[in-house]
Amino acid sequence: MRFYGPADDGALRAAIAAHVGVPADHVLVANGSGPLLKSVIPYVIERAIRASALRMTRHLLFKRGYPMIVTSPTYSKVPAGAHRIGLTLESIELDPERGFTLDVALLRKRLQKRDGLSYLCNPNNPTGNLLIDRAALEALLGEFPGSFFFVDEAYVDYVEPSRQPKLADLTERHENLLILRSFSFAYGLAGAHVGYAITSPELVAAMRARATPHCVSRLAAELASASLEDPGHLETVRTEIATERARLTDGLRKLPGIEVFESETNFIYGRLQNGQTAADLAQAMRARGLIIKIFEPVGRTKFDEYFRFTLGLPEENTFLLAQLDEHLGPRLSRSKSRAPAPAEQFALV
Repeated sequence: MRFYGPADDGALRAAIAAHVGVPADHVLVANGSGPLLKSVIPYVIERAIRASALRMTRHLLFKRGYPMIVTSPTYSKVPAGAHRIGLTLESIELDPERGFTLDVALLRKRLQKRDGLSYLCNPNNPTGNLLIDRAALEALLGEFPGSFFFVDEAYVDYVEPSRQPKLADLTERHENLLILRSFSFAYGLAGAHVGYAITSPELVAAMRARATPHCVSRLAAELASASLEDPGHLETVRTEIATERARLTDGLRKLPGIEVFESETNFIYGRLQNGQTAADLAQAMRARGLIIKIFEPVGRTKFDEYFRFTLGLPEENTFLLAQLDEHLGPRLSRSKSRAPAPAEQFALV
């Protein structure tokens, strides 16, 4: 704890590179994936605008020199942050009636109009489903070399590997791709705060030149590296999460007024169908010792009826179902009694 880690984060980058199967100069690390989102996206957009007189003109006249294309819904901090710093956003709506699948043809049509940065959270947060497979992504990378594809795989370790082959090696052939990963979720190291990106050596070098050295602590780097040496961990996590996800999904679907969607991650996305807003539900659950995720509007798009539960330990999931049953179930109409407050709150966000 008395010493910084290596200025170049060399040992951690080498461990990650060996794990994902690319040279170490394709790996960029940071103290969490959030700082990479905040730094890389504006840099790539600015670089693309400055590289073209036409894009610069469009940017100066219409603010559309190099738009950022996102799905809706997506990881809410990305469009919120883009709005905050004045980036131009274009959204592709995901239809709940189609399981929030991405219409790749629609994304292709958007990119045919003009190049831009496509942010794809895959699997998607908050919906929990895969948006794009390797074949479709590789086709887009080759078809639109002037566009940039930022693929956020923060939750991909919960997905069975057969469902989504690794994408890292694509960065060796396509400079317009970045893959974002995190140790916070499936590896259980949120407190260590380590994230990394896999992309072209040129972009890695450019971002490292803009960042301060020693960005990952020695302890955090050693924890992250050690986690990669436990090959059985992720399989155990996937098995336990799949079991609890199925149990919680089944239990939620038995409750009145709730619709939940299929997920391949450690969270479940749902919506209320009884006229109640998610904010009302969140307030009621907080009084019962539970914190659930609700969503602020993004631009003009509202998500008033939507919520997200993150899976907890089995006993926490059982507690959640019991409290929801008391709040939403038939007894609610006959009784105004309230469950006693538990000694501990479970944060299921």
